[in-house]
Amino acid sequence: MILESIVQHIWNTPLLRIPETVHGIEGLRIYAKLEYLNPFWSVKDRTALWLLAESGGKDLIESSSGNTAKALWVLASLSGKKFLTVTNRIKLREVADVLRIIWVEIESLPPGSECPDPHDPNSPFWTIRKIMENQPWKYHWTDQYTNAANPQIHHDTTAREIDGDIGSPDYFFAWLWTTGTSRGIVEYFLEKRSGMRSVGIIAESGSYIPGIRSGREMEEVGLFRKDCYEDFVPVRDLDAIDGMLILVRKCGMLVWPTTGAVFHGMKSYLRSLDPTSLRGKNAVFVACDRVEPYVGYIREKCPALFETGDTRVEASPALWDSKTATLDDLRNGNHLVIDMRSYPSYELWHLPWSISFPYHRLQGYLKDRYLPFPKEKSIAFACPFWEESVLMSRMANGMGYDSYSLEGWISRLIGGFGYS
Repeated sequence: MILESIVQHIWNTPLLRIPETVHGIEGLRIYAKLEYLNPFWSVKDRTALWLLAESGGKDLIESSSGNTAKALWVLASLSGKKFLTVTNRIKLREVADVLRIIWVEIESLPPGSECPDPHDPNSPFWTIRKIMENQPWKYHWTDQYTNAANPQIHHDTTAREIDGDIGSPDYFFAWLWTTGTSRGIVEYFLEKRSGMRSVGIIAESGSYIPGIRSGREMEEVGLFRKDCYEDFVPVRDLDAIDGMLILVRKCGMLVWPTTGAVFHGMKSYLRSLDPTSLRGKNAVFVACDRVEPYVGYIREKCPALFETGDTRVEASPALWDSKTATLDDLRNGNHLVIDMRSYPSYELWHLPWSISFPYHRLQGYLKDRYLPFPKEKSIAFACPFWEESVLMSRMANGMGYDSYSLEGWISRLIGGFGYS
């Protein structure tokens, strides 16, 4: 096969049948749509191609911390355009390095939280709007989070390919981020009145899984339609890695933890159903990205995989201990209070007895399994919407600290302290 352009290699990815000996559900056929075989390693290659088609003669601007930015830059370059990504969410060094290797122009904002902070003036979207106001002639904002072209490309290509291979699936399982992929696929089969049941996989509160949002975070995604999904399954980060390792080692699929989360959540959901109702049925999930850019994340979560060759993905009970501290506890001086929001947000408003230590800085210490706080003092971590404070508390407890998560979250407390 000879290609005249790398663009011709986007689409027509195969379905891989997962052996029953791997998923363990008798009589059920499970298929993975291998989107990581696209030329830039991701399902976002399709999205980027259609976003580019709308740009006319302008250069491109987008808020992306990884796959969309990678694909948009390559495709824009092939079209003689420039591309600027504005982001505060590039948390994985390997991802940032790939973007630098291919020469993506990055407008880096002060690192943001996986808990979006509505009071943070360093929002990528606010910055992009300012750039667009000042240079409306220069950029086309592709806006993957609200652009209808995102689900449309998956409606017209990804879903049609699945339909052409196996017909309408009985079950479809999707990770939730921008929801462009899953919404396009679900809407296609809804139009066919196929009776397909769709289930969204979300991150369990307190777990950070690259490429998956928590249930609360989904409320902030413009493309998200809750009625596209019949149910939602939360997955924790270590289970996502466990699912990934099964697919890598037993199926030869070099996928990232997001796909592992979908696989784990899918098995949990299906095993809760009457097994006789699943015989002869088809289930599909999308294998969306490759593992290589996420090795650092996996090493941080499961160091034993690299240090001892241990194939088990388990956390010690202490790591998953989560305790909460109340405002009264903080007022009594019983804890060292760590505000993990960005510096600008801390300057705008903060608890008077707290100190500023952004989450991205703490992550650097965690790589060495160390935190720059005395173990003699109890620690209370605070973030805008609870998830990161719980995660940090659990990890600190696993390292021998007496740590807590602030009960009530900062964003809930702000109203009570006269800030709006």
